[in-house]
Amino acid sequence: AVGKAVRESGASVRVATKCGRQINPHLNKGYTPEVLRGYVEDSLKRLGTDCIDLIQLHCPPTEVYYRPEIFGEFEKLKQEGKILNL
Repeated sequence: AVGKAVRESGASVRVATKCGRQINPHLNKGYTPEVLRGYVEDSLKRLGTDCIDLIQLHCPPTEVYYRPEIFGEFEKLKQEGKILNL
């Protein structure tokens, strides 16, 4: 519904979404590059867009912030043009 409204409005809209809160288990080990990429890909499909302006980590365990592979995956997604900002 949101994606359709954005496409039909013709207005300049910034798209922001979050990922991670529903990872099961909601533990450090549940946060993998593959899982987070899946969140982004699913959001792109649902929103009917090619790029998300802002992706946000939603309530990750603190340890996630110290895992370079997580942020490396977001950098890859930026290089692919799928997200603009984290």
